Amino acid sequence: MSGDEALSWACGKEALGWVVRYAGGEWKAAASIDFKEKIELYERARMTRGGVDEGSIRRFEILSGGGGLSFYHIIKSIGNLSCFLIVAILTIIISLTVVNWKAGIITAATAVLTQFASWRIYKTYILMIEK
Repeated sequence: MSGDEALSWACGKEALGWVVRYAGGEWKAAASIDFKEKIELYERARMTRGGVDEGSIRRFEILSGGGGLSFYHIIKSIGNLSCFLIVAILTIIISLTVVNWKAGIITAATAVLTQFASWRIYKTYILMIEK
């Protein structure tokens, strides 16, 4: 289970009655955990009226894939790279057109709009993949 899968579990019906703790800390409601650290450092357990059921304590299962990147990570990398390249190219264009201030302003406005559009497209892809 990845951190994202653990977060999905914690926000779903399957986590009702379960508590989670990070690295031996306090037990907290599963939905209040954000799973930002390594998933191997989290434990979960059933909550009973008397407290935590010690017999149900277990770590999250770590499933190893084929060793490759998931489609999500590929799209995320492409999105990050394309945003970087757009900014780099537009920065070069702006620096070359500084001599003509009108062209510089138009290029700067185009750079901002292009960056915003690429960010929106990137976010749309990520949201589609996460569903």
